[in-house]
Amino acid sequence: MPASWCCSLVSGLAGWRGDGQNRAMRCLLVVWLLLLAGPVLAQGMIRYENARLGFVAEVPAAFVAEGTDAAGQSFRLRGQAVALRIWGEPMRGGFSAGVARVQQSLAGEGWRVVEQATTPDWARFSASKGSRMRVVRMIGLCDGASFAAVQVEFSAPEQAGLHPTIDRLGRSLRAVGC
Repeated sequence: MPASWCCSLVSGLAGWRGDGQNRAMRCLLVVWLLLLAGPVLAQGMIRYENARLGFVAEVPAAFVAEGTDAAGQSFRLRGQAVALRIWGEPMRGGFSAGVARVQQSLAGEGWRVVEQATTPDWARFSASKGSRMRVVRMIGLCDGASFAAVQVEFSAPEQAGLHPTIDRLGRSLRAVGC
């Protein structure tokens, strides 16, 4: 019986006792509820798609859209001084040159890169300016001539609470149409 592991697990965790039919029904109920939970949990995300450059990112529903331009979209976290920007643009000179250009732009605004990890296809770096932090995740896109980026700006005390959100945003950024 393929679902027996589930029934055993549920029975053991919940301490359920009774005849096999009752346990099987409870197991089916738990499986059914778990299957329903997936779409409900996914509703907490907003899909941002840039069809022009070919990339998507999943934005937590707690972020409110603020502005759009040709390159991307800006968001703000409700009730907090947390800004999110998702954008893409053509690279001039390859992916590493695109990363360097974004970092130079930050430096020109007074930000100091404090950590970074870079590969030929993606980059992640953090910058600080006083008590503010920016975390940027960049990926090369399918055309080989553009990149997409997610940037989150927040105050240093907010970092611990935002860490899972920032990680999820970075992981959701992906090229489409390759």
